[in-house]
Formats: sequence, structure tokens, C-alpha cells
Amino acid sequence: MEQARLIQKTSPRLNLVIIALVFILPVILAYLALGGNWFKPASTNQGELLQPALSLDAKQLPDSLSGKWLILVPTDQNCAQLCEESIYVAEQTDLALGRESDRVMAARYYTADAEIQTLGNELKYPLSVNSLLTEYIYIADPLGQIILRYPVSEQRDNNLMAGKHMLADLKKLLKLSRVG
Repeated sequence: MEQARLIQKTSPRLNLVIIALVFILPVILAYLALGGNWFKPASTNQGELLQPALSLDAKQLPDSLSGKWLILVPTDQNCAQLCEESIYVAEQTDLALGRESDRVMAARYYTADAEIQTLGNELKYPLSVNSLLTEYIYIADPLGQIILRYPVSEQRDNNLMAGKHMLADLKKLLKLSRVG
């Protein structure tokens, strides 16, 4: 009989402790997991995210480029094999976007002269950007922030993978973007 009374007295307390642990323990574990960096932060972008983002002066852009996503191909004046591969990847990515391609413009950025020219266009416009490397293709948003970059090489097979990655990222960006 004493055991029955002891069970009745401890049982509500034990139930309260169990209920408290059920709700508090996951919060404590989540705090420890985030604070202790137990997990790698998830990201879905396949290109290299630039942090901090490089800035374009959107006011310097011509009307044909303002309000559009840009695929920037930095090149020198003399276009070598790497330059031609970069331009090919940018053009193919723009074509692969299909009906969304009107929201994106592929452009060539001349690093020495600090000028930008859309692919297939003869006109060049002045545009100053710091530190764009010719070994990469860059994506800039309509607000003038260069946010992603993709490595290119002289081998076509590696560049096709870079183009696939760029296409996947651009599709996500265009789907989620309300500008451009």
C-alpha cells in the first residue's frame, strides 16, 4: 500500500519532468548544434558565392543592360583560347535559358579599358569594376551586385560543367527574383 502511495506522489512529478524534457531538450540540442558548428551550412548554389559582393555602378550601365541579370565575361583586348571558351559558355548558357533569356544579357567586360560590351554588339560602354579575373565568368544581379563566379579553363569539357552549374543557378535566381 505504501508503494502505491509513493508511485502516486512521484508519478505527476515525473510526468512533469518528462514533458519538460520533451519540449526543452530539442531546443538545447539545436542551440548546441548551431553553436558548435556540428553541421555544414547548406547552400544550393553551384558557383562560388562572392562575399562581399562586388559592386557595379548600375547608373553607368546602358539602357539595354539596366534591369537585367548579367553574365559578365572579363577579357583582355586580344581574345585567346580561354577568352573564346568563356564567351562560348556565356552564349550557350544564355541560349539554354529559353524563354527566360530576355531577362539575362551576356556581356564582355574589357579589363584593361574598363568597358562593357554585350555579346554580338559593337558598342562599348565605360564601366568600372575592380578585380575581375579573366579565369572566371561572373553573374551580376539587376541591382548591380556581382554575386557568383564560375571557373573556366581551356578544356571544353570542364567548361560545359561550369555552364551547367551557371544555368542551374541562373534558373533558381530568375525563379526567386522579383527584379529583372
